[in-house]
Amino acid sequence: MNLNNPLRQIRRYHLSTKRLRIGAELEKARAKRDEWERRVKDLEARYNEAKKTEINDMVEAANITPEELANLIRNAKKKMPGQDAEEADPEGAYAEQTDADRTDADATFAGENDAETEDEE
Repeated sequence: MNLNNPLRQIRRYHLSTKRLRIGAELEKARAKRDEWERRVKDLEARYNEAKKTEINDMVEAANITPEELANLIRNAKKKMPGQDAEEADPEGAYAEQTDADRTDADATFAGENDAETEDEE
């Protein structure tokens, strides 16, 4: 077999050109992927920041302390509709809470609703 065959050299050149073209396309695709990954990270960060801001604004609008918010969330989780008592509070933590603790949290929530009703009138 003659390695200096002109037809063989043309095929080798064609394959190299094709391979280079595919390689260039691959690099473009990788660059686009990297750009999209950066864009996704940026959008995720912006989304999370907006969510945190929204939560913070709601807490400030309700004029409650972080402790009161924690109690409200804890009580809300324990009183989820459609759950029986064992599912909602498997460790009995809610049962250990005194009536005064529960009424304080409920009064805080009720006070917010009363304020909203007054604003509407």
